[in-house]
Parts: sequence; C-alpha cells; structure tokens
Amino acid sequence: MSIATDPKSAIVVVIALAGLVVLYFIGVSLADSEVIIAGRDMSKFNVDALISQRIGGVLNMTYYMFGIAIVAIVVDFIQRIVKTFG
Repeated sequence: MSIATDPKSAIVVVIALAGLVVLYFIGVSLADSEVIIAGRDMSKFNVDALISQRIGGVLNMTYYMFGIAIVAIVVDFIQRIVKTFG
C-alpha cells in the first residue's frame, strides 16, 4: 500500500524515523569530542569538537543499527527453528 492512498500506514514511517532520531541522539551523547584521532590532529581539516562529536554520533548510530540487525537475524533464525520443530 502507498502512503498516499493509506495515510494510516505513515505511522510506521514516522515511528521508524523517530527511532533513528533517538538512536542518533544516544550516539551523540555517548560520542567523544576528541579532535586528535590516532595521533593526528584533525583541526587542519576544519574538524572541531562539535563536528567530531556529531561524526562519532553517526558512527555509533551505525554500530547500533548493525547490532540490531544481527539480533533480528538471530531471532528470526530461532523462530524458524521453533516453527519447524514445534
């Protein structure tokens, strides 16, 4: 179904976007604002503490989504085993 023909299905999209925003803010809150990475000063690339923290937040969000995907795959695998033998 299309969102244009069924506006109630837009709720799922809004919930998914809200989840991504929450993951981003969790990632930013846990990110480090260090500008020196692996002994290299990133300020020569115009990376300040705020930009460094936002980049770290996006990286953390990516790690969280990867972890959630792995958990979803494992849960699906277990459900299929239980459905087959149960």
